[in-house]
Amino acid sequence: MKALKVSKVTWLLAGKHGRTLTWLGLDLDANPLTYLVQLSGEGDTWETVATGLKVSKLTLTEEQLGPRPRRVRVIANDGFNASEPAIIEVAPAK
Repeated sequence: MKALKVSKVTWLLAGKHGRTLTWLGLDLDANPLTYLVQLSGEGDTWETVATGLKVSKLTLTEEQLGPRPRRVRVIANDGFNASEPAIIEVAPAK
C-alpha cells in the first residue's frame, strides 16, 4: 500500500459561485499534504486549475467546467512523494 492516497472525490451541490469538489487525502507518515487539481476534456491533456492547495476542497465555476463533459483529477503531495491521481467525471452544467 502506498503511503500517500487521495480518495472519496465527490461533488457537493452546485451553488451560485459554482460546484465544490471535495476529497480525502491520506498520508500514513502524517506529513502535511498539498493538492494539485486539473481538468480535462475528451483527450489526455490536463489543465491545472489549482496547485499547492492546503485544503481538500475547491470550488470550480461553470465557466471553468464548460458545457461538455469533463474529468477532474486530484493529486496529493507530501513534499517527498505524489499520490496516484484520483479522477471524477463531471456532467455539463444544465
